[in-house]
Amino acid sequence: MRKDFGMSYRDETGSLTGKDLYESIHQRLDQLGGKINRFIQSVIIHHDVVKEETAEFIVNPD
Repeated sequence: MRKDFGMSYRDETGSLTGKDLYESIHQRLDQLGGKINRFIQSVIIHHDVVKEETAEFIVNPD
């Protein structure tokens, strides 16, 4: 997505009038997106790791 898309869209619609509020929301959403991405990547990397030897499920011996 283009960096200026949000500002031009906001200006066209007039849906959010405070530039500072828009920038704050944009920054927080960008930060949240990064956190969600890191969480998903962590789950992908560590989803099959068994931390307990007494796990009650079968571990694939691959």
